[in-house]
Amino acid sequence: MTQKLIPFCVADRPISLSIIKGVSLSADIKIGILSQAATTSAAFKKLFASYPYGTGVVYSNGEPTDQAINRQTVKMADSGIFGKKGCALTYDELFKAYKEMKAQYGIMIDVFGDCDATLASARQALKEHKRGEHQFELVGVAQGKSIDEYLWCYERLVAMGYTKIALGGLLRKRKNTVRYGHVRGGAPLLEKLLKWVREKFDPDWLFVLGAFHPKRVELFHEYGV
Repeated sequence: MTQKLIPFCVADRPISLSIIKGVSLSADIKIGILSQAATTSAAFKKLFASYPYGTGVVYSNGEPTDQAINRQTVKMADSGIFGKKGCALTYDELFKAYKEMKAQYGIMIDVFGDCDATLASARQALKEHKRGEHQFELVGVAQGKSIDEYLWCYERLVAMGYTKIALGGLLRKRKNTVRYGHVRGGAPLLEKLLKWVREKFDPDWLFVLGAFHPKRVELFHEYGV
């Protein structure tokens, strides 16, 4: 657990990239940008691929040079299963989009709360990923309805050969909105899950999808997220 926490900001519009670019970072800090492939426009994918080059700044704050920002930025893309229609892309289409976006990490298509369906999709993702010469690292996702299901899903992903695994499906919708703003089961479930994953698997790389919040920084530091 020697790696530093990398906070990921979600961006699916040009304005989001322009806001993120204005963030001033210390030289030893990295920031992540997470976008999705299913519904973002071709123009945005191109801008994401070239970021920070070609992106203006909305709130300039003495940000470093484009070269420095590029070194300090990690790009990840996912399938967008939380969209209104979910992800309708095949893996061939999805991976082509990841390539177009020049993502360093590409997330498999998981199924919210469904361990078995997610594992079936994970097998397809690995098969498709091995067929081509992809520059992005494939990220598996553990899903489940309970701690035991999450751990079983995680274990099977490790057995398949996944070395990068994220914990997904931990958010629930805010009332009367389309946004997923609350951790399902609250902080106790999240902490218990992180504790068991760290004790049982002790991964070098651990990512929690969509759950970053300033109030969870201490928790994520503790468990090496």
